[in-house]
Amino acid sequence: MRVQPRAVSRFLEAPDAECRVMLIYGGDDSLVRERAETILKARGVQIGDAFQHDDLTNDLVNAEPEQFFEAALARSLIGGPRGLRVTGASDKITKHIESYLSAPNPECTIVLCAGALARNRSSLVKLCEKDPAAAAIACYEDSASDREGVILSELKKRDVTIEAEALDWAAEALSVDRGVARSEARKLALYATPGARLSLDDTRAALDAQGAVGLDDLAFDAASGLVGAADLDLERAAREDISGVAIIRVLIGHFTRLLSLRRRVDAGEPLEDVIKRARPPIFFKRTDAMRRQIRLWRASMIETQLLEFARVESALKTTGASETALIQRAVLQTAVIAQRAQRTAR
Repeated sequence: MRVQPRAVSRFLEAPDAECRVMLIYGGDDSLVRERAETILKARGVQIGDAFQHDDLTNDLVNAEPEQFFEAALARSLIGGPRGLRVTGASDKITKHIESYLSAPNPECTIVLCAGALARNRSSLVKLCEKDPAAAAIACYEDSASDREGVILSELKKRDVTIEAEALDWAAEALSVDRGVARSEARKLALYATPGARLSLDDTRAALDAQGAVGLDDLAFDAASGLVGAADLDLERAAREDISGVAIIRVLIGHFTRLLSLRRRVDAGEPLEDVIKRARPPIFFKRTDAMRRQIRLWRASMIETQLLEFARVESALKTTGASETALIQRAVLQTAVIAQRAQRTAR
C-alpha cells in the first residue's frame, strides 16, 4: 500500500492493522527516524526494551538473512507486541522481505528505514506498495507549514502560545531538517515560561541565541554575494557544531523559495506584489535583501544552484570527503556567483 502524503499523519497515529512491514524512505534522515519511532510506539512497542524491540542493519539482513527471520518471527518473552527496525534499508533485501511477507508474524511490526529511494525504480518500494501486508511512506522535505506544526506541537507541551507573525517568521528561520527543527522548537518552548505568549521579538531572541537565525543569515549572505559575511557565518556554524547536512538544507530551502518567487515575477506579477503576498510572509528586516536577490538570480541560475546543493548533500551522506570542505566550497561558490552577477548587472 502506498500511503498518500495527506494520509501520513493519520496512518502514523493508527497504522492499518493488516500492515506488518512498513517502509519509510526519503532524504531527511531525521524525519525517517521520527516516523519509524512513531509507528512503533503506536503499535505499543517499547523502543529500547530488549524483549520488545530489535535493531538490525541492511548489511546484516543481506549477509545473514537467518538473523532477520529469527528476530522477525520471535515472540516476546513477556508477551505483547514486538518491533524490528532495519536501518539503511535498500533493494538488496527485497527478496528477504518478500519471503517474510508470505507468512508474517502478526505480533511483530517491522519498520524499514531507507534513504532517498527512487519510487519508480526501487524494488523495495514497489514491493511495499503492492503487498497488502506492507506499506510505503515517502518522507518529503518539510515545508514551512510542516515546521509550523512542529513548533506548535512543542510549544503546546509547555502550554506556550505564539503570535501569528512570530510563527510565520520562525517557520522560515528553522532548519528544513526535521530533527534539527524539532530540537530548535523544543529550545524555543523552554525559553518561555508556561502560559506565556511569544512575540516576534521573543522568538527571534530565543532562536538567535541558539544559532537557528545564524543559518538564516548564512543563506541570505551567500545569496546576496556577501563572501566575507558568509565565511564568518560558516565559522559561527562550526563553533556551534552545526552539521553540514543542516546547513545545506537551509540553503536548499532558501533557494527553493527564491525560485518560486522569481518564477512569479517572470510570469508577469509585479515584484512588490510578490514580496507582499509571499506566504509565509517575509520577515520585514529581510524584504530588501529578498527583493535584491529576486532581481539578481535568474530562474536558471537558481535551478543550477539547487542541483549543486543536492549533489553536495548526497556527497555528505555517501562519501568520505571532508564535510567542512564540501560545505565551505558550496557556500562560498554561491556567494561568488551572486557577487559576479551583481558586477555584470551594473
